[in-house]
Amino acid sequence: MTAGWCLVNLAIVAASRNGPASELAPLREFLALNLGLNCAYIGVGATVGRLSMKPFSAGMGWAAALQGGVLLVLDGYLLWQLPAALPK
Repeated sequence: MTAGWCLVNLAIVAASRNGPASELAPLREFLALNLGLNCAYIGVGATVGRLSMKPFSAGMGWAAALQGGVLLVLDGYLLWQLPAALPK
């Protein structure tokens, strides 16, 4: 599960890497939304991992929490790298 989502996120990064400056505002909003969702992934995944009685479900929960943590760092870094103001 984690490897699959990593590939999806790497594709998003690759697609947005060399886009025109006019597309930075939607990318900034997308990354900001993802930061919040990543926190939700961590919370829900850790809750499922901790409370699940079945090993498979617990493993999937911890995988989701790990994915959320990695994506939180990745999305935060990408948001930090964007220019603060759009060129006119």
